[in-house]
Amino acid sequence: MKYRARLLSLLFLTLFLGLADSSQANDLRGRIKRLFADVPGKNVVYGAQVVDLQTGQTLFSHAASTPLTPASNQKLLVLATATEMFQCDSAFSTLLGMRGEDLVIIASGDPGLGDPTLADEKNESPLAFAGRWADALKKSGHSEIKGNLVVDATILDEEFVHTGWEAGDLVKWYGAPIGGLNLCCNCVDLTALPGDTPGDPARWQLQPPCSLVQVINRCETVSPSVDATPVVGRREGTFELVLAGKVSKPSKLQSVSVVEPNRFAATAIKEELERQGITISGELRFEKIRSKDNLPGDFKLVAEHATPLRDIMKRIGVNSQNMFAEALFKRVGYEWAISSGNSPATGSWENGRQAVTGFLARIGCDVNQLVIADGSGLSRDNRCSAADFVRILTYMYKHPGSKTFINSLAGNRNGGTLKRRMKTVNGDVYAKTGYIRGVRSLSGYVRSPDDHWYAFSVIFNGFRGSSSPYNRIHVELCKILAESGNEKAN
Repeated sequence: MKYRARLLSLLFLTLFLGLADSSQANDLRGRIKRLFADVPGKNVVYGAQVVDLQTGQTLFSHAASTPLTPASNQKLLVLATATEMFQCDSAFSTLLGMRGEDLVIIASGDPGLGDPTLADEKNESPLAFAGRWADALKKSGHSEIKGNLVVDATILDEEFVHTGWEAGDLVKWYGAPIGGLNLCCNCVDLTALPGDTPGDPARWQLQPPCSLVQVINRCETVSPSVDATPVVGRREGTFELVLAGKVSKPSKLQSVSVVEPNRFAATAIKEELERQGITISGELRFEKIRSKDNLPGDFKLVAEHATPLRDIMKRIGVNSQNMFAEALFKRVGYEWAISSGNSPATGSWENGRQAVTGFLARIGCDVNQLVIADGSGLSRDNRCSAADFVRILTYMYKHPGSKTFINSLAGNRNGGTLKRRMKTVNGDVYAKTGYIRGVRSLSGYVRSPDDHWYAFSVIFNGFRGSSSPYNRIHVELCKILAESGNEKAN
């Protein structure tokens, strides 16, 4: 009798807890449904899905299988593919060495070479690596290079900008080109300085210094009491910058992209080595030296610069750095080409697309409705559904490299593009933002204070004007998911 009573008590307790969990889940569904009951904007279409990663239950779904323009949520595809393809402790190395009398640089498509953000984290200048290279050359007895500077940038193709990008974006930092050899995000930073007296031409400083870049100065000095705003642009297809407007105090202007990234990077590195005491008698040449991953026998390594994959991924996910995303996209294409036996192997948008599509097909995404135009999401031709993003997030949550993947995303704990927006969420948010005109997206994870995880994706297309109403829905959804964990904990 005692055994039967205990069994009945256990059954009643299980039933009670099951009913309580069911009630909480239904309440959570209800709150999410009410949030999306009145999405503003008559022309807005949206896809959304929310999944409880502990139970596998779908808590909300609206047009989740509809392919939409994802903007920078596209970067999640690249981050997930790279996590699957590379070891988490991988790094992209740029090699410096000698081949006879020639100084040789062998590029890896590394987007982090000379990156100002990564350099700031190390408390050094973006070109500090070139100073270390100069020291290594001197130590090895090569302070005078009698031959040429030879650069192998063939790991990636020379389609530097995507055909689907808008012309107006190509001068901006977020529309920077992608080469096999990249430097300082393939951008230059111009600082405008006032002259000695009002009416004088402005002075200027350029980082990184590079003789290819010419500044046409149309900027005038005005009194320090005047609120002046200088501007800078670049003439299409050239290295010519136009500095205009008026300047009253030192003003660092928005980064401007360059053209021909391989030549820009190689020239700036050559000139920095010369400033550091390395004389190079010959000229700058580009040629293929490495065959797949094999170096020629007459190449003697002197130094290298390595950017860890995790740093590249954080710049993509936390900072939404487009050039980094496209370089990694092409690099996974290069690895795919090698594994597929394609020769010569050169990373491109085409084989990057094949690499990402193959990965997504393996994890069950509907690749027939996907459109993968680029890796950053800058192209409006990209299409992906909320359901596919949640499928990717669910797969990566269980992946051996999940920590690296999740930590590459922005959030109220990781910082980046979401820190301020999600500061009122009482839980952890790890997500990728997305915005281009008429598109606002957010896909990622919420972890409640009691360690309950959710995956979600919400993509809005077709709105006009401000994206603030859609940002608010994203924030409120994250708050609801975090609070659901608090309710369970209580």
